[in-house]
Amino acid sequence: MSYVEVLRARRALTWIFAIEAALVLIAVVSLAYALRGGPVHDHGSMVLSALLAPGAFLALIAATALAPGLSAEGGTIALLWTRPATRDRIAWAYVAVDALAILIAYVGGILLAAVPIGIVFALFHARGQMHVDTGVAVTELVLSLGAAFMWYALISLAASRLPGRGPLLAGASWGVFVIAAGLTQAPFPPWLHAAIMALNLLNPLVYLGGIRVSDGVTSNTSVIAMTPEARAICAWAIAVVAIFLAARLWSTREA
Repeated sequence: MSYVEVLRARRALTWIFAIEAALVLIAVVSLAYALRGGPVHDHGSMVLSALLAPGAFLALIAATALAPGLSAEGGTIALLWTRPATRDRIAWAYVAVDALAILIAYVGGILLAAVPIGIVFALFHARGQMHVDTGVAVTELVLSLGAAFMWYALISLAASRLPGRGPLLAGASWGVFVIAAGLTQAPFPPWLHAAIMALNLLNPLVYLGGIRVSDGVTSNTSVIAMTPEARAICAWAIAVVAIFLAARLWSTREA
């Protein structure tokens, strides 16, 4: 019953990885050009956490592409609910397929970027300029995955009672989240700024990044006044609550 979602996930991942491969090729050529005369600190230095960024971006794209899955079944839902399975089980089968695809997009995005970039650093004898920042990398990994699943869950929730409107909501989410994050920097009156900040607690974009290390000290540069660890917990908590609500609302709607 979730085979349709498997096909949708496979199609989305194929396009996502093809686009990233093209971007990585450009990045590798640029990096090789910068390192052609030998290691150059200003251009060749790279930290481990930076290699997670492609995976985080691909996870967000996958979350956006797959979130309309349940909503897309609006036209065939009467038939879908005649299957020998509970409605909740059907919903969670879709969610499981999507969650696995998002994880594949994240891991695949990292490997697709890290392997060729690492080879370039090795070929140009610049491996000494690859800096390991394991603590930051682990925090970034948990945080960015949480933001991706939060994005997926919020779109799924918004589309749970709007059959066929999932793709529209998924596409509009990028504009809404980007604009909402930008408004946090606008010179609004204190009361309006506080309201915008409160609304942005449901914005996955503001949870990302914001981790900077200087002289061994980690600082938070996010617009949210939370530590990276607290932001990760909050993002995952919102994702879990939203996806449970989405699955429940979808499974209890009328055909």
